[in-house]
Amino acid sequence: MELDGLTDIDEALLLKNKTVYAARRDFKLAKGEYFITDLIGLDVIDAESGRVYGKLKEMINRGASDIYVVDTPTGERMMPAVPEFVDSVDLEKGIFVKVIPGMLEDEE
Repeated sequence: MELDGLTDIDEALLLKNKTVYAARRDFKLAKGEYFITDLIGLDVIDAESGRVYGKLKEMINRGASDIYVVDTPTGERMMPAVPEFVDSVDLEKGIFVKVIPGMLEDEE
């Protein structure tokens, strides 16, 4: 992250443990980037069948990749938010996923 007016680490350290605010309009998101708050509550949908698995409840950051917490009819399930599983995101329709058996549902 960069902040206008900060030119070195000593200036940045003055902000340590401080709350910094920014307006949403100040962020320029690249294609495929979203605010987490815009994803929470979206349906999680099978990209091939259209089946709705549930709703995105939470997003956890564990370093290497984010993890989606999906609220399904059988409880919370987690899935890595990586291109192998996340096909596309449509803020109006939902998050379209490609999952492996047992990821978002009980195996049959």
